[in-house]
Amino acid sequence: MKLLLVDDDPNMRRLITLMFKSTKIQLEAAASARTALRKLKDNTYDIIISDLQMPEIDGIAFLKELKAAGHSIPVIIMSAYGLQKLADMALEAGAVMVLEKPIQKEKLLKAVNKIISKGHA
Repeated sequence: MKLLLVDDDPNMRRLITLMFKSTKIQLEAAASARTALRKLKDNTYDIIISDLQMPEIDGIAFLKELKAAGHSIPVIIMSAYGLQKLADMALEAGAVMVLEKPIQKEKLLKAVNKIISKGHA
């Protein structure tokens, strides 16, 4: 199982990397949606975890670019902005779920395991 984490906040990338350290899941991180899109050209991922608010390309635009490029990887969107409208927009753009920041380890691992068990990954 290989995950791609997309978040412009280095502290968040470090925190989530630590969350997966004790699992059998391999996690790679990208500091921007552009970097993630480049990684997707050469690598295969089972699940993407992406922040919603990022400079240049936000999470919703990233979802649209993934779809346009023909990727069908399940995406979990994280947002510190608990606005239902943004969550709905992310789901409409193709996210499989939206998690509110601050991210709790148990909730994130449960979300990933739910995607795996449903056979989406």
